[in-house]
Amino acid sequence: MAGNVSNDLADSLLSQADSLGNIQQHAPAGDLYEQAALIYQSNRDLEGYWRTRYRQGQNLIVWGKLKEGISLLSETAKGIQPGDSIATMAWILLNWGISRVYFIQEDYENLLRVSEKTLDVFNRSGLAVFREIGYLIGSIGLTHYNSGDYERSLEYFRKDLNIQRKLQRQNLIHTAIPLHNIANVYWGLEQYDSSAYYFSRTLDIYRQIYAPGHSAIQSVYNGLGSVYWDKGDKTRSLEYFDRAAASDNKRNGSLLDAGGNQQELGKQELQDREYDKALAYFKQALASRMQEMGSDNPYTNSCYNYIGKTFALNNDNDQALQFYQKAITGLLPGFEDTSITANPISLDSMTSARFLLDAMVAKTTLLAEKYALSGVRADLDLAFKTAETTIKLIDHMRNSNLAEASKLFWVAKVMPFYEEAIHINYQLWALTNDKQYIDHAFRISEKAKAFLMLQSQKDLEAKSIAGIPDSLLEKEQQLKSEMVKYRKYIYRESLKCLKADHKRLALWQDRVFRLKSSYRQWIEQAEKRYPEYYRLKYSTAVIGIDALQKKLTDAHPGTLVLEYFMGARHLYVIGVSPDHQWIKALPIPDNLFQQFKHFRRSYSDPDFFLAQPDSSYRTFTRNGRLLYRKLLEPVLAQGVPAWEKIIIIPDGWLTYLPFELLLDSMVPATPRNYKKLPYLVKKRGISYAYSASLLFNPVERKVNPPKSRQLVGFAPAYPTAAPFDPSRQLSPLKYNDHELAAAENTYFGKIFTGAEATKEQFDRYAPYYSILHLAMHAIVNNEEPMYSKLVFAGAADSLSALYTYDLYQHKLAADLVILSACNTGLGKLQKGEGLISLARGFTYAGAGSVIMSLWPVDDYATPVIFKTFYQLLSTGARKPSALRRAKLHYLEQADPAAAHPFYWGGFAFIGDTSPIQSGPDTTDQQGKLFLLALILGLMVYSAKIFKKRSDLPE
Repeated sequence: MAGNVSNDLADSLLSQADSLGNIQQHAPAGDLYEQAALIYQSNRDLEGYWRTRYRQGQNLIVWGKLKEGISLLSETAKGIQPGDSIATMAWILLNWGISRVYFIQEDYENLLRVSEKTLDVFNRSGLAVFREIGYLIGSIGLTHYNSGDYERSLEYFRKDLNIQRKLQRQNLIHTAIPLHNIANVYWGLEQYDSSAYYFSRTLDIYRQIYAPGHSAIQSVYNGLGSVYWDKGDKTRSLEYFDRAAASDNKRNGSLLDAGGNQQELGKQELQDREYDKALAYFKQALASRMQEMGSDNPYTNSCYNYIGKTFALNNDNDQALQFYQKAITGLLPGFEDTSITANPISLDSMTSARFLLDAMVAKTTLLAEKYALSGVRADLDLAFKTAETTIKLIDHMRNSNLAEASKLFWVAKVMPFYEEAIHINYQLWALTNDKQYIDHAFRISEKAKAFLMLQSQKDLEAKSIAGIPDSLLEKEQQLKSEMVKYRKYIYRESLKCLKADHKRLALWQDRVFRLKSSYRQWIEQAEKRYPEYYRLKYSTAVIGIDALQKKLTDAHPGTLVLEYFMGARHLYVIGVSPDHQWIKALPIPDNLFQQFKHFRRSYSDPDFFLAQPDSSYRTFTRNGRLLYRKLLEPVLAQGVPAWEKIIIIPDGWLTYLPFELLLDSMVPATPRNYKKLPYLVKKRGISYAYSASLLFNPVERKVNPPKSRQLVGFAPAYPTAAPFDPSRQLSPLKYNDHELAAAENTYFGKIFTGAEATKEQFDRYAPYYSILHLAMHAIVNNEEPMYSKLVFAGAADSLSALYTYDLYQHKLAADLVILSACNTGLGKLQKGEGLISLARGFTYAGAGSVIMSLWPVDDYATPVIFKTFYQLLSTGARKPSALRRAKLHYLEQADPAAAHPFYWGGFAFIGDTSPIQSGPDTTDQQGKLFLLALILGLMVYSAKIFKKRSDLPE
């Protein structure tokens, strides 16, 4: 067409093309799109040309011509250089169309690549948000959801929801979709109340839009029914399932929806133990998805898992195994062996880690059950091999680019499998007496301990070795600091509940969203540019028994390591000393946890032991002895029980238990005498570790502070009426400065007391000292443990507090951190990670060891204990040994009332047990340098060196 043809004709042709496309007249619509594009192009109207190609591509996608659509959109996008707002908008829209095709094809790798690049361009463009950006963000969220990264998917769905709310004030479909997605994420996370809340909000919107019986409404009913079933409320579950069943079940003619609907109906029948009906529905779902999605699609192959589960629940394990094997071969293109004796060697080609994990875990469990019935060794060997492959898959998921909370979620989810795998190895060891199975069980237990801390340690080690430049590391630190700052802002504002400023929250949440995106880009950049960093960071290795025994022989003679794994059926204990190794499966009596709770109350609750001294004494002695007999006596009876020191790696609620207070022999109920009780601490030194891999393969801190920087301490003053926390007032501490006086008399350093003990001083000096002593109040937040805090002197706001979150951006070189504040070793118990506490935060920050408190410490007794502790530590004693002897010295000197364990037993030692290394004496060094300077006549050089050193905190 001629260049002088009016754009009005092109506009008319474009409108006609859209209309024909809407009534499925594909060929004539395509001709009109081409004519309009040529007119715009000849008139050099790039905006019109891009708009035409975008709409043409979208229609090709709707018509099912995905290959042609993605080709058209890609070619058009290549000709655009994002710059001005029109070009940038066009480029974003075209790439959004491309991402739609990848989403339909379930090509999640390419979808993420295109979507995140497009989102990055938008974030830097300055353009106002528009609906397609919300769709783009939602598709990224769905991609993360399908990969099992629930935390990150939630982050994107919330962002999508905020955008749709901003663009559409009414509660219509654009708002309902992210609400529905959020409901599904919370269901996956097993947070059922939150899931039900978002499903209900979605339902309110769908009822405004759709007629009763519509597939969207039915899907929400099914979701609510499943949520209440999982929650245990079968009455409400039945109510919603009945409403779903009353719908027309046609699902708007979509075969994809039909498969999903049939699968939901099958799950309902499975819950009702109607196995034949469930099987029929699952087979229908398989057929529907096979037709719509094809045989290689992960959702198609997930149907085999449900069929296998149905056979397993109906006690047909052989059939169940066959279908789980079909799922495994379907989810791993290239692996085609349908024999249940076969396991994949490589996992590189898997299409869904989530669904493959379901199949592998189920196969392992069924093979173990088969051995229990048959007693045939080959069944147990096959269960062992399948478990080993499954562990490789779990390692792959844990070391993938999942967000931290998602990794924790999946670690917690696989705990029952870890128990099964340990039990398989325990049985093989019992059959063969082959110690390799103890080693396998030990490594599995290690993988279930402090995973994120170990990964963080590997990350630090990788950065120090891989040669990442300081400028890049500084950029990372800046991003992390910014994220911590805005998370605290959000947390503080959220505490205001109904009075919270939602505009502020939205802005801060958007800022965190962008910072997270930038940080992920930083990680990807570092991993791509520095291959050694990637290799070291994602190493799945944990310490084995041979390596552990060598380390014990070389540096810890007379030491026994006891690693506990708390299962549902047994408490497994693995003992490792320089010359011995063994594994025990201890029964878990129903009342064991109750005995612990009674024991804990008797030593940590003054209201109990002061009001009822005789009763609390009987409770303490009875349960202290019972717990010893059940937790330690069977273990210490193994091998040669001559160990002077025991390092305990606890699990589950055992992380709350001070083992040193257990009683290793019987005692009479009267007379009451706490001084003479046979505490374990009197015979053996006790320390703790998060895991053996963390304790015996620590990151080298490469800092040896001089004597002038051995210790820095903080003992703030608290005015009686100062409301440091909205929910409580903090009482003055009368003797906390006495603790630091004992330290100051023994070690060189700086002591901050009263109003000088501020967080600003901590931030300035803490990174440079070997010992950090914090004698202050702590406020533990069990629901949000990252917001537990140590309260320094200062204004009555959060600026005077050191939060657990803050510690994740600190870099400490300390050999020892002493937290003589209340409950610093307590927090939220997270499966696979342990207690999320302030003490753990200091370990994350790089501290070699921590002395923490397990209950509210006594203000008077604590200085007495630490005075002796510092005296012993300065003589070269190992850190836990100095603490143990200080406790025993206090006990020997205490009067009967003050001998109660509440006063002296609350401190526990965790981490590296080696003595404190004395640094060089800077006075001698400076004298030698000064003498050398005089001899050489380099006075100017000497003055520059002195000035440079004087800039450092001393």
